[in-house]
Amino acid sequence: MKIIFVTIFLIFISKVALPQWSLVTPLPQGKDLTDVFFVNSSVGYAVGYNGTIIKTNDAGLSWDTLNSNITDHDILSVYFTDTNIGYAIGGSEIIKTTDGGTTWEKISPYTDYKQWLSSVFFTDSVNGFVSGYNVIEQKGILIKTEDGGNTWDTSSVFPKDVFSQLFFINPSIGFAIGNRFNEYNGFIYKTINGGNTWDTLTTNLNIILHSIYFINEETGYVAGDSGTIIKTENGGITWDILSSG
Repeated sequence: MKIIFVTIFLIFISKVALPQWSLVTPLPQGKDLTDVFFVNSSVGYAVGYNGTIIKTNDAGLSWDTLNSNITDHDILSVYFTDTNIGYAIGGSEIIKTTDGGTTWEKISPYTDYKQWLSSVFFTDSVNGFVSGYNVIEQKGILIKTEDGGNTWDTSSVFPKDVFSQLFFINPSIGFAIGNRFNEYNGFIYKTINGGNTWDTLTTNLNIILHSIYFINEETGYVAGDSGTIIKTENGGITWDILSSG
């Protein structure tokens, strides 16, 4: 399952029987962490700065450092389709593992450093998406693979958009969030045809949006700057601001 709200410096796991949180320090990596993904209740991965990838096999009690092969980039997103096959992105690189993180290979369609990739999400074992931003041309990019990352369609561009995260409810319905370049103007895009076309949803929020999660086709949440959390109960047509405490 994809865990959405990840702190930059720490990873927390909850004690099921108690109404509190316990701190799990995933030593020995010593780097800022940006994303976490659990394949099941025991096996999970966290990624972060300087190519950091760490893995737990005991629900976070202990962590092992993996070799990502891209130490010159900060890894911002990780996604696994099963216990062996996973993907991570950082800088202009997309890397893939087929052995549970032991080894990683580069599969990015980009050969330069103009792209800043921000999020990866797979809807099944072969169909996946990566979002990002072209820093030279100042345009958002959403690329898609239909063969497990062997090839990528890089034709979709979004002028002035900086994507931060992707989320798909099913192979057809998905969302992409972020902000306009050099603006505190968050946006939410929605697709209902597997990413072939994207429609803009209205939020009326002048903040940067960071994280999105849907529990079904109708109910979803988005988190942004200044502790902002918004909720929809109609598939993104309207959004309500919630109190984050």
